[in-house]
Amino acid sequence: MKLACSTWNFTEEIEARAFDLPGLFEELALAGCDSVEIMGYHLESIDEAYLRNLRQEAAARGLGIAAIDARDLRLGGNWADYRTDIAMIKLWIRAAAILGSPTVVVFLGSFESETGHGEQRRRDLAALQECGEFAQDRGVRLGVENHRIYLTTEAFDPPGREAEDLAWLMVSLDSPTVGTVPDTDNVYRRQYPKLSPDERQRTLAVFDELLHWAVHAHVKIKGLPEGTEALQFSPEEILAALRARGYLGDLGFEFMKPVVGDKMQVLGQTVAAYRRALAEGC
Repeated sequence: MKLACSTWNFTEEIEARAFDLPGLFEELALAGCDSVEIMGYHLESIDEAYLRNLRQEAAARGLGIAAIDARDLRLGGNWADYRTDIAMIKLWIRAAAILGSPTVVVFLGSFESETGHGEQRRRDLAALQECGEFAQDRGVRLGVENHRIYLTTEAFDPPGREAEDLAWLMVSLDSPTVGTVPDTDNVYRRQYPKLSPDERQRTLAVFDELLHWAVHAHVKIKGLPEGTEALQFSPEEILAALRARGYLGDLGFEFMKPVVGDKMQVLGQTVAAYRRALAEGC
């Protein structure tokens, strides 16, 4: 299993020009990562020469490119926005193919009413069918992350509904190209440290359920893996779920910001903890 880090974790440093993507690749390699997940908006260009060079920069540091994340596309509320979002997903699919990335991560669309929920499910299905066919022709997969709670309100989108919608979509699509990207902290509208024991177990159950169709997976981390307070699921809990489902894909780490401690130290110690757990057969 390859351990990946999302460039989203270091958005603030990239925006402040503390380092560019190749510089970040160097730091991630030193932290022990096997691969990197790149936010689409962190790419400086979609020019083929730029993308091929970026792929070489990652490879020179021993990193694969686990995924491209087409974040903040909501499969918009009107026809023009909807078609624009589909075009953007196809752009990231093209970029992923050039970068040698197997997966593009997308979200389901948002809605603002109960009647809008049913309509959005139909729009999501149509968009995933179209983009999935485009991706298949280019040797890329689409992975749908459970992330919709950040785009909708609880009044119309209670915890657990997105998992039901994702299961319905996966069964309806029955596609070798479109799968899920289970995330360990996107079930409730509060971060893991603030969840009750029952909510933590429900979150882990959703993660486990969505692993059935997983093409990539996200683990949220907030602090050092060993501490006096439980800031995230333990490596043993996550790896047990992955092993039970036979998951062998990349495992991407994302921060629950603000991180408790130095970012690189937290990342490095988390990677090391997962390596130890993997070596012990967890």
